[in-house]
Amino acid sequence: MKVCAVIPAYNEAHTIGRIIQETRKYIDTVFVVDNGSSDNTAEVARQSGAEVIDYSAKRGYGAAQYAGQQVAIQNGFDYILQLDADGQHDPIYIPKLLEAMQSGDYDIVLGSRFLTKSDKNSDFNRKIGIVFFSKVVSFLGHAEITDVTSGFKVYKASSLKKLSKPCDTHPAVEQMLEIAKRGMSIKEVPIEMPARNTGESHLTLVKFAFYPFRVIWLLLKAMLFK
Repeated sequence: MKVCAVIPAYNEAHTIGRIIQETRKYIDTVFVVDNGSSDNTAEVARQSGAEVIDYSAKRGYGAAQYAGQQVAIQNGFDYILQLDADGQHDPIYIPKLLEAMQSGDYDIVLGSRFLTKSDKNSDFNRKIGIVFFSKVVSFLGHAEITDVTSGFKVYKASSLKKLSKPCDTHPAVEQMLEIAKRGMSIKEVPIEMPARNTGESHLTLVKFAFYPFRVIWLLLKAMLFK
């Protein structure tokens, strides 16, 4: 199967090089979407062997994710692995995710921290939010999903093309509900996911405070229009 990796990145110069190098042990082509970084994330990514997609201004994690996925689709990749640039997603689990995709030919394979004990590393409020929205999406989409916000995943490109463009900021919950509603096949595999200890999260304090309200609106939109 023809596989690439997509890594959205914002001010991750300290970690992006290692993530790319580790990812390229398993996947030859790595696209890094530099989401308006003010540091040298793009330069480090290129030096580490990635193809860099540049944004001149920060547009949000969802926009960066979508841009990378569209480039991957245009280049004819069959499967698109996505992971974050901050070190939370250990590339050592890439073979496990790809093997799961091959074994069942799923539409999406998610790495779940809640199938291991690494969810204990999560901030309490964030953990409660993930569990809550995972249960909501599972209920509304008639699926079983434990880690709906996981950014460590593999998409089948032909299935991804059927989905709506996600929102620019918080795409995971909305997109997973659409995937579940469409009856697409979802597989979760257990992975360890440590807490971020460097770089800048795309969720600022203000965004984090409004996150539940934004996601509830996105869920309503997905239920009504997708």
